[in-house]
Amino acid sequence: MKKFFKLTRTQNRCLLSTICAIALVTVIGFSFAACDNGTTITYDYSGKSIADFATWLKEQPDNTAETAYKVKLSVDDIGGKSSEAGSAGHTLRHNSTKYVSLDLSGCTFTLIYYEAFYSCDSLTSVNISKSVTVIGEGAFYDCTYLTSVNIPNSVTVIGLDAFHNCDSLTSVTIPNSVTFIDGRAFYRTSLTSVTIPNGVTSIGNYAFEYCKSLTSVTFAKGSNITNFGSYAFPEGTSGSGGSKLKTAYQTGGAGTYTREPNGSAWTKN
Repeated sequence: MKKFFKLTRTQNRCLLSTICAIALVTVIGFSFAACDNGTTITYDYSGKSIADFATWLKEQPDNTAETAYKVKLSVDDIGGKSSEAGSAGHTLRHNSTKYVSLDLSGCTFTLIYYEAFYSCDSLTSVNISKSVTVIGEGAFYDCTYLTSVNIPNSVTVIGLDAFHNCDSLTSVTIPNSVTFIDGRAFYRTSLTSVTIPNGVTSIGNYAFEYCKSLTSVTFAKGSNITNFGSYAFPEGTSGSGGSKLKTAYQTGGAGTYTREPNGSAWTKN
């Protein structure tokens, strides 16, 4: 007699995940693999719009930050502020229970607009297009679940409040192309260390203030910051801005400076 084996619920879920890893399904212009560990989506701009993406996302079930939908947008314009209907940011902001990891690498725009993704709590990571030269004012302000951002070596300006209050952001690589880090650009993030490339000549006021976990700052070899803003780096338990790192840099120049956790004094290694 032939024996038939009944799969457990866990085995069924594992089998589904395996099938999903092999099979790619395309439905109405969206390519995706619906798996137990999250959903991967590729969104193609050809013949479509941000509105199409908005319609699709609205229909998806709620998820978690750990199982964020992986969305690739290939568009020439992401629209204006997140408060403006029709923009990519508006889509995310008004679907706040649907977490998204956003890949913009196929886009062609050069500027991420003022407050483009302001208060998009469901945005967990973003890969910025190599066409972008300016990350505008408040572009990712208050994206509290943003844990990862890829800034390409085309960006020259990181604008005022660009990543203000992205308190889940623990690391960032600032590319060599950047020349200007504006005021409060990384204010109240959770960065633990940062390297300022030698192309940066200006750091705005309060740029890294209240980054209370920030204990190591490296100014790359050849660094020549001519405009070093007030209260740009944290001091003390609260991480409030101070001038001690500015003073140390102006004396010691390029190199790595550290402070004790909760400490105020910055010392060159």
